[in-house]
Parts: sequence; structure tokens; C-alpha cells
Amino acid sequence: MTSAGLSELTSPEAVAGITIAHSSHLLSVLVLFRLSKAVCLNDSERVAERFALLAAAFHVVSPAGVFLSAPYAESAFALFNFSGFYLYAISHNELKRGQDFVRCSAARVAAGVSFGLATTLRSNGLLSGSLLVWDAVESACPRSEVLVLKLDPEHLYLGPKSLLVKSDTMQRLLLPQLLMALLALTNSHVQIINRISSGYPVWYWWLAWLTLNNHKFRFFGRHMGSAHLVVRWMVAYALIQGGLFASFLPPA
Repeated sequence: MTSAGLSELTSPEAVAGITIAHSSHLLSVLVLFRLSKAVCLNDSERVAERFALLAAAFHVVSPAGVFLSAPYAESAFALFNFSGFYLYAISHNELKRGQDFVRCSAARVAAGVSFGLATTLRSNGLLSGSLLVWDAVESACPRSEVLVLKLDPEHLYLGPKSLLVKSDTMQRLLLPQLLMALLALTNSHVQIINRISSGYPVWYWWLAWLTLNNHKFRFFGRHMGSAHLVVRWMVAYALIQGGLFASFLPPA
């Protein structure tokens, strides 16, 4: 039984799957770092670097856990989805600066291709295409006729004290994750929610915001860092989930 298990683990298919999963996870962490910096254009370089590093680090300890290392679609999905968001963010930022329209359009098309590749791995990648649909609606309709999804930038605190991120790009990237969260909370169980949420950046940004602002709350009479408590839960859940999944038990 043991030798049979080892034989399956060292088969070419298993080795290829594990290699692709680990490589995709590493690359998705690096892409998330670049994406997180791209939405912090109005912050100081130091704050943007810290914010991006924290977001990328939180993806490393995502509660998706073993699914990002095993031959599953999660890590490759995250890579293509983050890449699509990054290309879209670069296109949007450069277009606002008045950069070459053809170059910006090419980046946006590349974002669509990346979202398409993500969709071949997990169907919820279709939700990321809502960014491009929204752009098409805005282009086709007068501004006054479009319901604009916009948060008050004065409340987007992503740095200590008076440092603010007033990022229209970040606001746009909220749309796919809001749609995903709505569908997941009404149709999916805990394991699936953790797995599909691993490929979306906004909740990593929320944890990075909590960390940068040293946000605390009372827990059983003690003041604890919010991000610290969430990360402890993420790591514990990933470890427990890995053991249960390997034994074919819930939440497997």
C-alpha cells in the first residue's frame, strides 16, 4: 500500500502537476506584489512597498492551503486572474495619464486573454470579465446614464495616519470580488469559498490595511491585532483542512 502510494506520488503526471502548482503559486505571489503597488500610486513609495509586501505575504498563507500546492487549479487560476487584474490596472493608470491609447488598449486586451485563461481553470474567472463589460457600458452610454460603482476615497485608508489611497483603479477591482462574494456566500460551502477567494486580491488588501493601521479589537477581554488573529485562523484552517482532505474527510 505504501509502495503503491509512493509510486503514484513520483509518477510523471504527479510531478508535473506539483511543479506547475508550486511555480504558479510563486508567480502569483510576485504578480500580486506588482498589482498591489499599481493601486497605490498616490501613496509614498515606502507605504506602497509595505502594503504590497503584506498583501503578497498574506497570499502565501492563504486558507486555500494545500490546494495551492497540490495538482489543483487554484494556484494557476490565481496567477492568471492576478495577471489580468495587473494588466487592467496598468492600462487604466496609463490611460488616465494620457499615455498611448494603442498601448493601453493592447494591455486591456491582454487582460481579457488572461481572464479567459483563468476561466478555463475555474468558471468564476468569468466574473473578472465584468471589468471589461463595465468599461464597454461606460463607453457606450452617457456618463449620466451609468450607475457608477464608486466608494468615497476619503475612507480608503491604506497607510498610517494621514496617508490615503485615492485609487479609482482599486475601486474598479472591487466589482469582480463583490460579485464573487455574493455568489459564494449564497451557493458555496466553506472549503469552496476559501479556495476560490484565494485568487482575488481585495481581501488581501483589507488584511494589509488592518496591519498597516495596527487595527485592534477586544477578544475575550484582550486587545488583539485584527490581522494577527485572522492570519492565525488562516494557518490553523489550512493545516486542519490539509489533514482532513488527505483522509477524505470533511471539508474534503
